Amino acid sequence: MTENLQTPSSLLTQCKQNQAEGWQKMHMLFGRLILYWCKNAGLSGEDRNDVYQDVMLTLVQSIHSFQKNSPNDKFRKWLRSITRTRIVDFYRKKQAEPHYIEHLSRFETQDLPEAENPEEEKIENEILFQQIFELLKKNFSPQTMEAFRLMCYRGATSEEVAKILGMTPTAVRAAKKRVLDQIRKQFGDLL
Repeated sequence: MTENLQTPSSLLTQCKQNQAEGWQKMHMLFGRLILYWCKNAGLSGEDRNDVYQDVMLTLVQSIHSFQKNSPNDKFRKWLRSITRTRIVDFYRKKQAEPHYIEHLSRFETQDLPEAENPEEEKIENEILFQQIFELLKKNFSPQTMEAFRLMCYRGATSEEVAKILGMTPTAVRAAKKRVLDQIRKQFGDLL
């Protein structure tokens, strides 16, 4: 299997140009994360899906307003803010129902600019890693992706991975670099 090393435009650029493939990737990359945030907000399965649709609609309508002008301008933070706003909107619509009132008051009084704690951030990073892995695996050989996964996700050394996969340590490091280069090109402005 030959590796597809064609340089794609970034995912953010694809979405700003309203390319269908970009929006499909955006959905795949961030969909599980949005649903995770909704679940943590106490939303049931059906309610999560409703809020998710509202978040994606808002994202489509406002993607051009996201600007990464400084290192502190994080897409995930911006997306979390949109999600939080849509969650509050949902709870406001449902505030006549007693079991929604507690959730509404909790969200109206707290800021959610970053992950709430290191464990939350770790979970969010794992969700994104899994989604990036899924998006990129069609562009690389299974061996390259496994080398990348073992080194980046499992923390194995290039020597350990080389023994497992029957590669040289140099080939393992090169595989990792090729995948990381693609991540930077495609998703760097979103991570």
